[in-house]
Amino acid sequence: MTGYLRIYRQVLTDPIFRDRQEALCYIWMALMAAWSPCTIYDQGQKYDLDRGELAASLRSISTLFGWSRSKVDRFLKRLEEGQRIT
Repeated sequence: MTGYLRIYRQVLTDPIFRDRQEALCYIWMALMAAWSPCTIYDQGQKYDLDRGELAASLRSISTLFGWSRSKVDRFLKRLEEGQRIT
């Protein structure tokens, strides 16, 4: 992975996030998203990603951030409803 990501400090005070850990998860997702079309392999599964797409399971995010899978699911739905992700 190369390149950089411009992140505005206001992300930490965005009202969609209930705490800074949620903001950190959002930033992590942006950092892990494909910056150009690519193919990745995870546990033997092939994923063709376009720019901006992320391949991550609820389980992997919940493990990384110490959340339950239902919390991850609710968080992603809130981001979708708030038009932060599609």
